[in-house]
Amino acid sequence: AIAMTSAPRRRWDFDAGEAGAPAAAADAAPGDEQTVAEKLANLPVLTFEEVANSDPVLAAASKTVDVILVGCGVPKRGMGWYHATNILSGQCPSAVLTDVVEPWFLGAGADSPPGEAFAAFARANPSVRFHA
Repeated sequence: AIAMTSAPRRRWDFDAGEAGAPAAAADAAPGDEQTVAEKLANLPVLTFEEVANSDPVLAAASKTVDVILVGCGVPKRGMGWYHATNILSGQCPSAVLTDVVEPWFLGAGADSPPGEAFAAFARANPSVRFHA
């Protein structure tokens, strides 16, 4: 028997002898030994979705979207900055902030006080690529 969970059953969840379980060499009678290739041929074939859904990390990774934020704005004042901090803090688990395009604060406005605040925000988030 297997432990009852809401997750789909994986090939390693089966007990030896259960329908769909890989053959166990310890239970085989003399002359009934299976080769590795035969054992592999008897394993259930899983789709990518079944594999991803059987592992929480893979499931999360397969259900995320890369986000490119255009026009981030001033840190602590701009709505784009607010959305960026939500994504970076994990409040949007299906989103991954990969890039920020901010032409003003990474361009002509870089020397202004808000530009300096934006540069500090960019330095504090090295996992994100910033573009002018």
